[in-house]
Amino acid sequence: MSTALGTSKQVAKGARGRLKLRLGEFVLDPDSRQLFRGEAEVHLQPKVFELLDLLVRSRPKALSKRHIREQLWPDTVVGDASLTVAVAELRAALDDDAKEPRFVRTVYGFGYAFGGEIDAETAGGAPLTGVAPRVLWERRVIPLVEGENVLGRDEDVTVRIDAPGVSRRHARIRVSGAEAGRVLLVFRSSPEAGSTMTEHHG
Repeated sequence: MSTALGTSKQVAKGARGRLKLRLGEFVLDPDSRQLFRGEAEVHLQPKVFELLDLLVRSRPKALSKRHIREQLWPDTVVGDASLTVAVAELRAALDDDAKEPRFVRTVYGFGYAFGGEIDAETAGGAPLTGVAPRVLWERRVIPLVEGENVLGRDEDVTVRIDAPGVSRRHARIRVSGAEAGRVLLVFRSSPEAGSTMTEHHG
């Protein structure tokens, strides 16, 4: 494994594009912004897809309604009704039941969380064997893919970490097959310093 400052959008997008996420009978492709059920694509409105992507990326953390609205409608003031509609459309697309949810869990008086299991697989459909190399940030576990992964605060990096002390393109991680099953980076907020500490685990 090696880490270095990275600036290439092609590197980041190329690495991300090889990873898909299986959610039960569904497959989520974050790079192409598509959701599949078997061979058939499940069509989602842009905001509904962004909601699913946000909840999956934040799993298992519950997100407040206010935070979700700010992420989905950053330049528009919207009420709870718009979010309620998006959640209902997402549940309909996933055949999810609000009373007995498999995927979208309501946190009453607060917001929503993704409650389903997630398995990573390659673009060809093969599951990743063993424990995938990953980044741990607070409560999030973010899988890495073989090749180069770019970490930082930019929107188009492989792993987006929006925290004090993390630059726009904070690091580039190269993963080879021999490193599968190793925890590569752990990001922990440091309240005392107001920054983020990075730990390397070999």
